[in-house]
Amino acid sequence: MPPPKRSLCYCESCRKLRGDEAHRRRGEPPREYALPFGWCRFNLRVNPCLEAGTLTKKWHMAYHGSNVAAVRRVLDRGELGAGTASILSCRPLKGEPRVGFEEPGENCAPLREEQPPPVLLSPSLQYAGAESLASKVQFRDPKSQRTHQAQVAFQVCVRPGSYTPGPPSAALGEPSDPHFSPAELEWVTKEKGATLLYALLVRVE
Repeated sequence: MPPPKRSLCYCESCRKLRGDEAHRRRGEPPREYALPFGWCRFNLRVNPCLEAGTLTKKWHMAYHGSNVAAVRRVLDRGELGAGTASILSCRPLKGEPRVGFEEPGENCAPLREEQPPPVLLSPSLQYAGAESLASKVQFRDPKSQRTHQAQVAFQVCVRPGSYTPGPPSAALGEPSDPHFSPAELEWVTKEKGATLLYALLVRVE
């Protein structure tokens, strides 16, 4: 499979130098999404078994806010889903202790397999990258000794028809992206294989 396209910096200087427009359209039918202004994009290799070129053209583009601790797990899985410990996925991961959990007795009905929590996406990184959805971590630059904050998110291709658009479910401390209708700012999917990892996004402040 050919190597992914080059990674890009979307800081104000770089994106103005390239003349990037703030929004693009992708998929069949076409749907608008925002470019990740203010972030740095590191493209990921797509599963060679998939028709990556077709998917990235026919599927829609969206963002998924995450946290630094979940990045390795998502990359190892190769997809978003249950257990990614990302935006608004509040259930304990498999293998973690559950408060008040007891082994079923002889007269108890068999436990049903839990449904995985939905994957939440957005065509706006202003929304998906909000601190309540993409938690910040602090680190110190060993050279300058300055303290910075970092956030991570994923850019993903989403299969048309596999998700349900809706209003924001996260409490935001700032207004949501005014370019998109509030009624379609958050996309929710429960379907396995509905997303394809496209890039890892990093923002440092």
